[in-house]
Order: sequence, then C-alpha cells, then structure tokens
Amino acid sequence: MANEKKENTKVEKNFDELTADEKVTILQAALATEQAGRENAETALANEIAAHEESNKKSLEVIGGIKAKLEVTTEIAKAGKALTVTHKNKEYKVLINSFKLDGIVYTAADLKEKPEIVEKLIKLGSGVLSN
Repeated sequence: MANEKKENTKVEKNFDELTADEKVTILQAALATEQAGRENAETALANEIAAHEESNKKSLEVIGGIKAKLEVTTEIAKAGKALTVTHKNKEYKVLINSFKLDGIVYTAADLKEKPEIVEKLIKLGSGVLSN
C-alpha cells in the first residue's frame, strides 16, 4: 500500500509537470474511454431489453392461444354437449377432448382453429369425429 501511494504521488507530480495542452489531451482520452464504456453498456442494456420484450411478446401470444382454447373448452363444458366443427358444409361432433396426430397432441378446441386437421381426420376416417 505504501508503494501504491508513492506511485500515485509520482503520477500526480508527473501530471503537474505536464503542459496544459498535454493535460487536456490526457483528460480527453480518459473521457473518450469512459464515454465508450458507457455507450457499450447502454447498447448491451438495450439489447437485453429488446430480448426480454420479444420473450414477453411470445409469452403473451402463447397465453392468448391458451386463453382462447380455455374459452372454447369452458363453452363446451357449460353447454354439456360435444363441440362441433364444420367441413364442406357438413357438421361433425368432436368425440374426444384431445388426440395425437402425426406425433402432435391436439385438443378439441384446436379443431375450431385448424380446418386442415379436420380435413385430415375425415380423410383418415378417424374416430375423433362423428357426423
């Protein structure tokens, strides 16, 4: 610690011996370094905020989808009847609440939003739907 204090004193004396222009140059360089560090930190923070905003957006989309499915399921439960879907002007009852097709699990509510799945189930002659 004594060496550190001695060295600081030496630096201070050396700084005091510099001309005004040299001091200004040194201080400007130090300021530029500090500003660059601050700008880097601000950029990193802005990137982190953007990443969190994107994550929040995706989460809200997932929540919206789940909420829509819940509303349909609640509607079915309240009515005490099976969900129906229409394909080519023909109505089909959805007989089960969830099923697996091509390795993906679907719910009865998904069929309201995905007519291509309804069409595939009909073509396969699936027991998920009944007319």
